[in-house]
Amino acid sequence: MKLKILSLSFYILIAQSLLGQEDSEKFFGFNDFMELVRNNHPLAMQAGLQEARGDAELMKSRGAFDPKLGFEHTNKDFKGTEYYNLSDAGLKVPTWFGVEVMGGYERNRGQYVDPENNTPDAGLWYAGLSVPLGKGLFIDQRRAELRKAKIYRESTLAMRQQMLNELLYDASYAYWNWHQAVEITRVYENALDVARERFEAVKKEAMLGDKPIIDTLEAGIQVQSRWLNLKGWQLELANSINELQMYLWADGWIPLELDSNFLPKREVPLDEENNFNMYLTNLDSLLEAHPELRISQYKIDSYEVDQRMKREQLKPQVDLKYNVLAPNSDESSIPSFNSNNYAWGVEFGMPIFLRKERAGLKLNQVKIQESEMGLKSKQNSLRNKVLQSINLYNISNDQIELYSRTVNDYLGLLNGEQTKFEGGESSLFLVNRRELGYINAEVKLIELKAKNRLSVVKTKAMLGILAD
Repeated sequence: MKLKILSLSFYILIAQSLLGQEDSEKFFGFNDFMELVRNNHPLAMQAGLQEARGDAELMKSRGAFDPKLGFEHTNKDFKGTEYYNLSDAGLKVPTWFGVEVMGGYERNRGQYVDPENNTPDAGLWYAGLSVPLGKGLFIDQRRAELRKAKIYRESTLAMRQQMLNELLYDASYAYWNWHQAVEITRVYENALDVARERFEAVKKEAMLGDKPIIDTLEAGIQVQSRWLNLKGWQLELANSINELQMYLWADGWIPLELDSNFLPKREVPLDEENNFNMYLTNLDSLLEAHPELRISQYKIDSYEVDQRMKREQLKPQVDLKYNVLAPNSDESSIPSFNSNNYAWGVEFGMPIFLRKERAGLKLNQVKIQESEMGLKSKQNSLRNKVLQSINLYNISNDQIELYSRTVNDYLGLLNGEQTKFEGGESSLFLVNRRELGYINAEVKLIELKAKNRLSVVKTKAMLGILAD
């Protein structure tokens, strides 16, 4: 289901009232359009979810450091004999330094309990540490995942900006294509009206004998030619409206329609020279903050964490466990630990050739090098595209200035030829020729203005600041 123009009018009028605009409810300005897209397009809403995803991933990785309560109980009775009754309840607390703190209560009884598991009848309290002295001392899987989650969260902010940047870039092209189609269609509508009026006037004069009959044929051909041109641009206009409507939404769920009575503002190219000079001066810092490049850098940072983790795998596994013990006492609810009562152990392990670990380290290093080369290539590509779009802006600015004079000159020639024609000193053919030159110049000027606006949009998009 689509909302009709009333809904879109409501959104536009609110935006215009905020900008202090009056008496412009039939016009749809570029800034109003961009604000509508930014706040209501489904992709913009989707981009806003990236930060929430990053927060969720960070919370998930921090969960690996959550304290863990545990309880285990096994019991075996057979033919009236209690073989064993084993109970163990405790708390484990992982820490950022790789040390795991633990404590709990253990009570084992039964005729066939292994001697190493024997506890006093009232049970046994324990508290201690598990410390990795080799592999896992400086970094382990939990710490690596947390660091990568923090990097990912930062990357989601860049992803959000990049998604908005791409969305607004595509939307801007749709708007200025629509703007151009409206303006050129208006030119051909006016040209057709003039051709029809001239045809009627020439036909009347020919019937009175004041003009040759062949002039009616000349005037009729011009009507047909301009009607065909107009129909072609009316098709372009209809297609551009359909493209524009792809970006018109309410609250990310309801598509909006653009009524044909809504027109773009007749916006002229703005003076961006100062901004463009600033872009050139700060090009390196602007590119460094580009969301696409930041995403690539975050990817490299994540690989660096993996690389550190893989280097850690080259170390032997040496885990030390130590617990102090205290028997359960009915006299006090607080266990009394004694350093003479303890249990400790050490675990050692290490592959002899380490082929899997060394291969993993080399493969990850290749990933880092590939990503770094890709990042350099993107930096160079974006730099060139920025410079190209700035050049296009400067050239189109000069062309607009020149062609504005050219349009006025063509209009002067047309008016002069028209005056001569009315005085019988020229022909309809020459008038039509002058008029065609004027129409083509008008169309060219409109195209140059659209190209100029698109060069501004492209520059900001290539710098990654279009969504700022």
